[in-house]
Amino acid sequence: ASIVAGGGVDIGDVQAASVLLDAGEVLQLRAGGKVSGDSIVARANSLGMGNGAHMQAASALSVDTQGDMTLGQLQVTGINGAGTLALTSGGGIVGNGDGQVNLVSGNGVQVAIDAQTGIGQAGDRLTFDGGVVNASTQAGDVQLSFVSSAQIGAIEAHAGGIDLIGSADVSFDRLQAAGDVRVDAASLQGGDINAGGNVNANTRTSGAMDVYSVVAGAGMQLAAGGALSANLLQSNSGMTLSSGDTLDVQQLISGDRLDVEAVGTLSIAEATVTGDASINGESEVVLGQ
Repeated sequence: ASIVAGGGVDIGDVQAASVLLDAGEVLQLRAGGKVSGDSIVARANSLGMGNGAHMQAASALSVDTQGDMTLGQLQVTGINGAGTLALTSGGGIVGNGDGQVNLVSGNGVQVAIDAQTGIGQAGDRLTFDGGVVNASTQAGDVQLSFVSSAQIGAIEAHAGGIDLIGSADVSFDRLQAAGDVRVDAASLQGGDINAGGNVNANTRTSGAMDVYSVVAGAGMQLAAGGALSANLLQSNSGMTLSSGDTLDVQQLISGDRLDVEAVGTLSIAEATVTGDASINGESEVVLGQ
C-alpha cells in the first residue's frame, strides 16, 4: 500500500505487506490508529502520532522527517532475531506522552536513531524495550529510559548531554557527549564513557559496575551497589568512587580531590591525584602494582 501526497496526510488504520507513507507536509497518525506490515517506510516534513497510535513491522520500519517527530509506539518484532528500526529527523524526536513504550524491538533488531536537535526531553524520556540501540544527535541532549535490559552500541550527543535510566541491566560500547553523562541502572557493563562535562553513574542495590574507561572533562561520581571495576578513570576536577563490594581500578587520574570507599577489597594499581585524597576500605586496601 502506498499513500503519497504533496501536502499533509492524516490516516487511521493501514495494513499491507509493504507500506509506504510519503507526505510533503505533516504525516499524522490518528489516536488509536495502527499501521502494520512486513515493512513500513514513512517520509514527511514532520510526524505526529495521537494517543494509542502504533506502527508495527515484522522486519523493517523506517521513518525520515525534515522536522520533528512525535511518537506513539513503533515496533519491529524481528524475524529470526533480525530486523531494523531506523529514525532520522532534521528536528527532535520525542514521545507523545500517552504512556506507551515508544520503541519496542525484538532481540537482535538493530535500532538506529539520528536527530538534529535532541532525542527525548526533560520529564518525557524516549522509552525503549529491546533491540540493539545506536543513537546520535547533533545539537541537543539524549534522554532515554529502558524498561528492560538494554543493549547499547554507541550513543553520541555532539553538543549536549546524555541521560539514561535503565530499570534492569545496561550494557554499552560507547557513550560520548560534549556535556554531562548520567547513567542510572540496575547494573552497568561497558566500554568507554567520554564526557566534556561531568560523569555521574549509579547502580542500585547489589548491581555491579564494570567499565573499560571513563573520562570526564569536569567531575566524576561513580557509585556501585555491588563491585566497581575499571581500566582507566580520569577527571579534570574532583572524583568520588564508592562500591558496595570490591573496587578495582588499574589507572586513576584526578584533577582535584579524590574520595574512594569500598566495603570489600579496595585496589588501585596506579593513581595520580592533584588534590587531597581520602581512601576508605572496610576490608583490604591495596595501592600500587
